[in-house]
Amino acid sequence: MEQTVKDFFDSLNQKDSVKYLNNVAHSEEDSTKYVASNLNEEKIEFEIIKSQKIDDLKYEVQVKKTQNGKEYPVIPYDVVLEGAKWKVDPTNIFVTPKVILEKELGISSLPLQATYAQNIVGENEQFIVKKITSVA
Repeated sequence: MEQTVKDFFDSLNQKDSVKYLNNVAHSEEDSTKYVASNLNEEKIEFEIIKSQKIDDLKYEVQVKKTQNGKEYPVIPYDVVLEGAKWKVDPTNIFVTPKVILEKELGISSLPLQATYAQNIVGENEQFIVKKITSVA
């Protein structure tokens, strides 16, 4: 399961769309295929901090990464069993640069901050990480 996470990040670093699709969930969806066909070569250094089994079909893997020289907060990716293979599911993770929130969206008032603050799972000086959990 952790090898899937490593392969996922390797695919991004190598701009390898086939490897990306083999290691990402929902690979048959048009939006995922679009992302795979538009990968940018990245410089991502990453470390798996912790893996936690959620149930027989899902793990949460906390990853610390530096991308193009910028350090991100720890990101809790889901790794799901799709068919007979573990795959990274990044669809519920949203990473937003703080400069966008402050300057472009004007989020500085308390009601907006409180609304935006829902589902925040990580933060540092540059980024906010939100994880949206689906409601069954």
